[in-house]
Order: sequence, then structure tokens, then C-alpha cells
Amino acid sequence: MLLLAIVISLVNAFVLAMYGVKKYRLSLTASFFVNSLVALIWADSVFGSHWLSSKWVWFFVLGLTVALLLFSKLATYFLAWIIFTGTLGWPFKSMGLLDGGAAVSGIISLVAITVGIVVVYKTRAHLIKVMVGILSGGSASFAVLILLSYVISAETMKTMKYLPFIICLLGLVAGIVFQYKMLPRLNKETPVA
Repeated sequence: MLLLAIVISLVNAFVLAMYGVKKYRLSLTASFFVNSLVALIWADSVFGSHWLSSKWVWFFVLGLTVALLLFSKLATYFLAWIIFTGTLGWPFKSMGLLDGGAAVSGIISLVAITVGIVVVYKTRAHLIKVMVGILSGGSASFAVLILLSYVISAETMKTMKYLPFIICLLGLVAGIVFQYKMLPRLNKETPVA
């Protein structure tokens, strides 16, 4: 089952990378559904959770899929805001600045939230390409992580605690770079300098 999840996730990443910008609303919805399916297959295979056969999990996944289809633009802005705010908040948390009391934590959190909103507003013209890159790169890195969990033992993975983070970061960056650098060359949309 894990190999099936890897193949599904890689096909999802490829289709998203190639056609995600042209059919964004459908791509966002299909990506969420397929990634949810892959996550359920992985959870059933690794943990024996039987979530794949739970009707309540499927009601939840299908409900969110329909909501994404109906409100894809709003979901894109919200997801981008979460990503940018989290990207700003994580270094503050790592430096211990969010643990310095309620007043300091509140001010820094407010700054991160405000900067996240400003970044989303200023980059809204590029948001769809960035989100497609993040989704396709995330799907590909999820496939690599599933493969690693299949090949490498849990004890070995515990010693390499930053490896999943590095794989995810590389996948996300590669997805965004693909959208801006490689895809225009493949589609011959822009002349190559």
C-alpha cells in the first residue's frame, strides 16, 4: 500500500506542476483530496489506524474538498497567510522571543501576523504560481518521506531528526523554482534569454 501511496503522490505532484496554474481551482481541490487519500493510506499502513475505512473521516475530507472547490480563492489567501506568518513566527519562536512574557509575545505575534497580511497582499499577483509550487513540491517531498519511512527504520530516522524538515524545504523550493524557471521553458510561454 505504501508503494501505491508513493506513486499516487508523485503523479499528483507532476500533474500539479504541469497544469496547476492553468486549472488552479480544480488543481487545488484535487490536490487536497489526493494528498488526504495518500495520508490516510500511509496512516493505515504504518499505524494500522483504519482511518481509510471510517465514514466520518471521509465526510470530513469530502466536506473540505467541496469547501475548497467553492472558496478556492479565499482558501488560497488564507493558506498563503498561514505559510508566510508561520515562516515569520518560527524564527521568533526558535530565538525564544515568543517566550518572553505576554507583552513581548503579543507584540511579536502581532508584527508577524501584520507582516504576513502585507506580504500576501503585495504578492497576490504571484500567489497562484507560488501556491502551485508549494503544493506540487510538498506532494513530491511527501512521497520521498513515505519512501524513507518504508526503507529506513524508525530508530535510524530518530537520529536524523532534521532530515524530514530538509526534504520538505527542498521540495517546496524546488516546486516554486519549477513554476518560475522550468515550466515557462517547457511550455515555451516566454522566450529563453
